Amino acid sequence: MNFARGSGGGFVVIKSSTDLATYLQRQQVNGKLTAGLLSIEGAHALDGKLENLEVLYRAGYRMMSPSHFFDNDIGGSAAGAHKTGLTEKGREWVRQMEARHVIIDLAHAAAQTIEDVLAIASRPLVVSHTGVKGTCDNNRNLSEAWEDAHSPISEGAPFTSEHARIAGSLVGQTRSLGLSLGDRACLALGIATRAPVYTADRSWKNLKLGIGIHVIR
Repeated sequence: MNFARGSGGGFVVIKSSTDLATYLQRQQVNGKLTAGLLSIEGAHALDGKLENLEVLYRAGYRMMSPSHFFDNDIGGSAAGAHKTGLTEKGREWVRQMEARHVIIDLAHAAAQTIEDVLAIASRPLVVSHTGVKGTCDNNRNLSEAWEDAHSPISEGAPFTSEHARIAGSLVGQTRSLGLSLGDRACLALGIATRAPVYTADRSWKNLKLGIGIHVIR
């Protein structure tokens, strides 16, 4: 927080969806403006007391994982000795996290802890950094079966030469909006297949491309 206060307005700490929306609008005007989210890896930072969630919330923290490199009183770690699931205290931790709209990060959590959180969570979850066992088979990474079961993507699409041509043709009308090659590739696929596209970037609504553009927040 001190860094943000000393940045002269150049760095913003995101604490709510309103903060994020305001930042995105300001960033369109000032491309050098950046932002961050305060997060903690491992609920052992609570020092065994769930009431410390409120202390951290007031300090600006908005994301936390149940465990990091060892099992704790909330749940098991992928690197832990026992790799257990959520404890009863951990289930209450989930409820209190969601009540405060603090994001639950499942990075480093044991497989059973992940499944236990998914079974009771009512809000979106995050796995901020991980891999898949198909790339590197270890306890840290997610199984492909888990990925298939929980990923919102049911089918991939190849990026063809026709998509590349369409993406290239979009440079002129998207440059001022700061869209990347990946953004244009998404739009190109939507145009080629006459399918709607979904984005968190409100600036896309300014585009007139003949396809549906839906902003998800």
